[in-house]
Amino acid sequence: MTVQGKKIQQLDPSGYYLGQCLERRLSLDKPEVAWRMDTSESDVVHFIEYPDQKKTAFIPQDSLFYVARKKRWHARIPAYLPVG
Repeated sequence: MTVQGKKIQQLDPSGYYLGQCLERRLSLDKPEVAWRMDTSESDVVHFIEYPDQKKTAFIPQDSLFYVARKKRWHARIPAYLPVG
């Protein structure tokens, strides 16, 4: 079972996800599992803006665990690809 929106709201009135499922090691292949990026240890994110412009942006506090693939996303591919 994954953390539902109602449960997130109960755990934090602001509605922010705070990493409750990080240690559960859920399978990323299941369609009902959202992929979240844990950026709690970083202040910035690096990415490439189309077509090839490198960018850096500060990560807002309310985006520490942003969704990279939504639950039940049928294509089963990430919404964002990390830049290394």
